[in-house]
Amino acid sequence: MMKRILIILSVLLLVAVLTLFSCGKTEVSTISESIYSGVIPSGGGKTPVNPADEETPDAPDNPDNPDNPDNPDNPDNPDNPDNPDNPDNPDNPDNPDNPDNPDNPDNPDNPDNPDNPDNPDTPEPMPQTLGEMPGYQSSSAKALSVSNNNTNVRLVGLGAELDPHFLSQNVTRNDGSRKADWNKYVVNRAKAMGIQRYRVMVQPHWWEPDNDNNDPNVMNDNGFVWDNKEMESLYAVLDLAQWSDASVTLVFWGCPIDAKLVDGTYIGRHFLCDNGSNWVTAASNQSELAENVAALLKHLVKVKNYSCIKEFTPFNEPDGCSEIRNSYHSAVQAIYNRLCNEGLSGIAMNLSDNTDGGESFLRSVVSGLSSYATLYNTHTYIFDYGTPNSTMVNWEKNNVSICNGKPHFVGEFGSSQHHNSASRQDDINWPVRGILVGRMVCNFLNAGASGCSYWGLIDQYYNKSDAYDQMQQLGMWRYAYKAYSGTEQQAIVSAGQQGVDYSCRPQFYAYSLLTRFIKRDSYVYPISTGDEFVAATAVWDAQGRWTFVFASQKESDIDYNLSNPNHYPSDPFDMYLYRQADFEAGGTPPAEGSQIASSGLLRRSDAGYYKIHVPARSVVVLRQHGDN
Repeated sequence: MMKRILIILSVLLLVAVLTLFSCGKTEVSTISESIYSGVIPSGGGKTPVNPADEETPDAPDNPDNPDNPDNPDNPDNPDNPDNPDNPDNPDNPDNPDNPDNPDNPDNPDNPDNPDNPDNPDTPEPMPQTLGEMPGYQSSSAKALSVSNNNTNVRLVGLGAELDPHFLSQNVTRNDGSRKADWNKYVVNRAKAMGIQRYRVMVQPHWWEPDNDNNDPNVMNDNGFVWDNKEMESLYAVLDLAQWSDASVTLVFWGCPIDAKLVDGTYIGRHFLCDNGSNWVTAASNQSELAENVAALLKHLVKVKNYSCIKEFTPFNEPDGCSEIRNSYHSAVQAIYNRLCNEGLSGIAMNLSDNTDGGESFLRSVVSGLSSYATLYNTHTYIFDYGTPNSTMVNWEKNNVSICNGKPHFVGEFGSSQHHNSASRQDDINWPVRGILVGRMVCNFLNAGASGCSYWGLIDQYYNKSDAYDQMQQLGMWRYAYKAYSGTEQQAIVSAGQQGVDYSCRPQFYAYSLLTRFIKRDSYVYPISTGDEFVAATAVWDAQGRWTFVFASQKESDIDYNLSNPNHYPSDPFDMYLYRQADFEAGGTPPAEGSQIASSGLLRRSDAGYYKIHVPARSVVVLRQHGDN
């Protein structure tokens, strides 16, 4: 009995060895073939041979006959898994499981594959976490602390001027811009910047070229125009704001004395105008003015459903025109009352809008119109590279104190480097301008501003027939390349952007770091660096995340040990860096129109502070890591 068991076990062992040898041989053969074919092997062996059929291998009906079309191992059998035409063959290019099939979800070239870097949903790889910023020197580090107290002002956000002339005035000039450029460049870039506020011009002849009727208390619906090029261009700006969850402040610029429409209709002196000689002047009849404004807002808010319109400002820089200045209070009251009567009281009045030399006007507006105002704003173009931080801070602190507890907003800002007209500033292409913009924003926020708006987002013409010297060349990016000449064209070529339409200026990259991470409903905790040309601030947002900003105009690097007594987040901070040197000869600027990416993560040191390195002439932004 024992002998029989041993014989059986011996046979079984022999079969197992032969089977193992057969499988191993097949696998080696498959791998060897794959080296030459370039096909990734799928593994596994052939179908085992039926011992009962080994005596008649050539019989046509023998299922193991390699010539039998029904033999599953016949390479021509369409059901043979190794047949290259078999749809289930893993090497068949049409097999959805073939790793080379472009429709295979695991194919790295498949645009829907989450690991494909071109897939918009592809998560960015986790940056390296560091205990100190690159370049940090502990021996020279200065201790800094975020203030224990915030400015007690909830931010309304950072923004930019975007007056609605692109589709109406620029595309119709036929000098290089195209309607499709609006979405390709303006919409996509503005969205990437995360802009949360737009200040937008409107003029009364766009929707009411002639008086709708002689009764300002009754709107004649047939007396307004809502479908011309001017309004189409306005709708495009409002669509952008609505789509990107940004708020809009509409600014009634004034009553034009030489009005015309892009379709060639000449209006001349608009019916609202008084006898003033400024290019825009006051209204001769405040009730008609109020009807004109109410008709626009009623159409945009109630008919077009633009919920993005949050504020209205009557008259741009009213302190600069005596007629507007003298009738300002009565105009505001008339507009406010009419909006309330039309059920539009939810639109806030953003008042004053004075120039940086108009402190007395701001005071008069606050004292006489406080019951009508939700907030106030002022413009500034008086600061430059020699202006210390304290001067900027004190200027805005004075504005805030004048407003007597209501928010103050910096409605327009830029540098003082004017070039003969308001449409040019000499430093517009300087990389250091990005740092000046960063310093101004930090100083305004530290002083208690509720936000600020840069003039302007893009270069553009305000009238299609304007001469070249009238193009507003103050944008974050330019207009169509072939429209430029002279010094601006030379600047484009010097920056290596020859032939590039809508090329970005350096300040675009710096300001974007601020608009991306300083959001509305945040609170500002000032940081005092003790240096008049290094500005810094800390911002705590509605999601409970912190952002630290440093803007240094210094010629040398600086190191800081920054502590935050208000909160110790466990999350590290993404590091973002704008350097002047990257935009100079030999530098490496960001890819055209892109956003500066995180260079890694910075964790808090065991000592409880962040080891920060601020390179010479740079803007450094640290953003608490998460869904940016």
